Amino acid sequence: MVYSHKKIGFFSKIGPIAFFTTLRPRRLTNSDDTRIKLKGEVKTAQRLHNATMVNFIFITRPNEVMFKIEYSDNQKKKVNETLMSNLDKAATSMTFNILESDFYLKELKNLL
Repeated sequence: MVYSHKKIGFFSKIGPIAFFTTLRPRRLTNSDDTRIKLKGEVKTAQRLHNATMVNFIFITRPNEVMFKIEYSDNQKKKVNETLMSNLDKAATSMTFNILESDFYLKELKNLL
């Protein structure tokens, strides 16, 4: 359940599909092409224009669950093998830059 003082809604993610519905307000603004119609029709090319939805799906929810993810030893091994097979690519990847930035931010917070 997602809520604020003016908005109440439910979010569910099943594989690559995300479902979101609201109780308050009854309709989300800027979300006309993301609805499932009465006969089950849905537009396949969808765009999210609703700021609340975009913020929740891409910022709030990932931040809530990412620290809880546990990787198996097999997954860790595969990631390590892939990383070690092309160190130049890994060192310049966006993932590496993000991890490095997170590390420096944590260090900075510890200093303050």
